[in-house]
Amino acid sequence: MAAANQAMPADHEVYSNVVYHRRIVHRRQITFFWLVFPALLWFLAFMLWPLLNMFYISTTHWDGLALPQVSNFPDNFIRLYHDPNIPIALRNTGIHLLFGILGVLPFAFMLGFFLSLHKPGYRILRTIFFSPSLI
Repeated sequence: MAAANQAMPADHEVYSNVVYHRRIVHRRQITFFWLVFPALLWFLAFMLWPLLNMFYISTTHWDGLALPQVSNFPDNFIRLYHDPNIPIALRNTGIHLLFGILGVLPFAFMLGFFLSLHKPGYRILRTIFFSPSLI
């Protein structure tokens, strides 16, 4: 009977373990936040802000040099809807995306798979393939 009582931890030991694990989780959450925060700022500055600015400029009359001043929100989109070149541009964009994805993606996966096998010559191929992105 005494051995069974000794095997159970005291209440303060259980409480201290819970507090310790909560502190660890909290510390990891803070670390995660500080590691993700610069990437989030980078995303907001270089992806979201230009997207919002592009929408704002699309609602104004802008010649490309001076600041856009006159807002003609529905007129630009109505003119875009009635333009006969828009369906051709959308078709060409779709064709470009289709052939770009179907033509490039399988070769990119095959190259990545080959490089992951570490076969002889993979370092040379990796250098040849990735060096233009460094320049």
